[in-house]
Amino acid sequence: VHYPWSRKVLSYGYYYLVKMLFNIQVTDTQAGIKIFKKNVLKKILPRLVEQKFAGDLEIIVAARQLGYTRIFEAPIKLDYTFSSITNAATMRAIIIIFFDTCAIFYRTYIARYYNKK
Repeated sequence: VHYPWSRKVLSYGYYYLVKMLFNIQVTDTQAGIKIFKKNVLKKILPRLVEQKFAGDLEIIVAARQLGYTRIFEAPIKLDYTFSSITNAATMRAIIIIFFDTCAIFYRTYIARYYNKK
């Protein structure tokens, strides 16, 4: 994937933020390709709150909080060229994902939302 320099900085920044907040070693939590066992989804899906950009992260965090620690990633190949991040819609999305990530942090460590039955 050809990323502009600004997008690389944001991607790495978000990776380190997620790693610091949740101790998740997944390089790209926002990649839309995920595979789950049916019994895992039955336990995770009812707990999910996020409906915008950080939903993928919430699935991973909720799974870990419920004891599912076997989380793996595999490389994918994309043939796509990303545009610059300067437009207003993209900047708005960046702000939203930051606040959504903070909300997941709150639900995980302060409210203990994902641990409740």
